Amino acid sequence: MKPGILLPLIAMAFCACNQGNRSAEHSDTTRTDTPSIAVNAPASTLCFQRVTGKDSFYLQLTRASDSVAGSLTYNFLEKDDSKGAFRGIMRDSILRGDYEFSSEGIISIRHIVFRIAGDHAYEALPDSFLVTGEPAFPSDDHKLIFDTIPWGRGECR
Repeated sequence: MKPGILLPLIAMAFCACNQGNRSAEHSDTTRTDTPSIAVNAPASTLCFQRVTGKDSFYLQLTRASDSVAGSLTYNFLEKDDSKGAFRGIMRDSILRGDYEFSSEGIISIRHIVFRIAGDHAYEALPDSFLVTGEPAFPSDDHKLIFDTIPWGRGECR
């Protein structure tokens, strides 16, 4: 073979090998940029508590992406306590979910809404009540009204 033909063939072979490596590098970069990192992010747990007089309240949240699950306890001194679990969705700082609880041996479900702001949680106040006595909240987050007394960060039980 002539040296003038051999040199371009070696150069083409070398470029072809580097192209294969570039594809592999490019696909690795593409894989790294996918949102799978966020999906695999560990769940975080936050706990809040509030004491008003001799009544105490406890909220534990475990958040994975925008899904939230947790427990909620209302301990009233001279009233019936309620204790249960909830599941909901967190959008921005607003948590909306259903609270399934037991009080006086009866299982009930009611809608709850909290705003989480740093080390505080604020419980939404219903704007009305359904015929069944369940609280009703506006669907527009900007129309929600929250209790002015915050629940502070506490130790998780």
